[in-house]
Amino acid sequence: MIRRICPICDQTMPFPHYCTTCRSLVKNPWVRDVTYYLNERHPEAEQDCMFHGKLEEEPEHVPDLIRKITESGRSGEWREIFSMPQSAKGSAQKTPGKTTSAREPFASETKSGKTARPEFFRVLAILVVIAFGFELLSGILDHVGDGLGNLFENHVEFDIDLGDFRGGTDEDPVMLTDEEVIAQGVPCSQMGHFDILADDVTDEIFYVLTEQGYQIIGIETESYNQVYGNGETWYETVTTYHLEIPGEDEDYQSLGVNYDTATGELHEFDIYLSDPLRAVSLTGALLELLDQYTDIYDDVNLQAILEDLRTSMNNQSSFYGDYGSVAVTQYSYPDGFSIYIGRG
Repeated sequence: MIRRICPICDQTMPFPHYCTTCRSLVKNPWVRDVTYYLNERHPEAEQDCMFHGKLEEEPEHVPDLIRKITESGRSGEWREIFSMPQSAKGSAQKTPGKTTSAREPFASETKSGKTARPEFFRVLAILVVIAFGFELLSGILDHVGDGLGNLFENHVEFDIDLGDFRGGTDEDPVMLTDEEVIAQGVPCSQMGHFDILADDVTDEIFYVLTEQGYQIIGIETESYNQVYGNGETWYETVTTYHLEIPGEDEDYQSLGVNYDTATGELHEFDIYLSDPLRAVSLTGALLELLDQYTDIYDDVNLQAILEDLRTSMNNQSSFYGDYGSVAVTQYSYPDGFSIYIGRG
């Protein structure tokens, strides 16, 4: 029989493209053509099988194909014994070579000795029709699935009014394009903002990296603009500077400049370096840069921040410090350290 197996949970699928066990839509299930029941009881309709039925009383229930096999060789002698009358069994068991003479003809045999097999061909034809039907249905469902995929790939343009996006959930937020967010011109609600535009400090960032001994080997920019069901928004564009120090074999190093997609206001700096001393030095330089535009030192002790960083990285631990107008988060990893400088 044809069975479809879910590639996700390895269970039998009662429907061609839907698994009721893990409740998944499966475009290409595993198809198995099996004629056995693995760790299963066979259906009630198959009770009169060669292992459970009353074969010696009802030999006509055995398929013609099995009869032909049992008549054609020694492997089938047990079947001939079962089909004999009780009086003939003893003699057949004593003289196996004469078992065929003691057997009465089956009902499906003709006068010429040939076995008629209309039932076998009828079953075969039904199986062919069923297989063709499954294949046709699978093709139709694949065609429908491709059409739905193309529909979702061509996204629908959203209205700018945020009220239209309240249907999103925390698990499935609504994604917006950069153009839609910029057209709104409203800063996001989930991130803090420095009173400085990221574009205004681009030249200073290049200068700081050069002074710290870094060479920029690549720059990439990507954005994430999401609206949640509770009305909260997260609009962020990240420009990542991939770094190296000429002449030194260091692990991956980078500086990320994160800012609001809608307004361009700076969210935070993301540092990832492998050397703790260089990480502390670059953090101090970026805090100095922020102070030039936002006067963060009115309530921030730079040396206290850097000392907390040194202690945490020396202990291979992590910490978060809110220092008023600025907050610093640091994580330790086996191959480096992450430092986030954001709004307090």
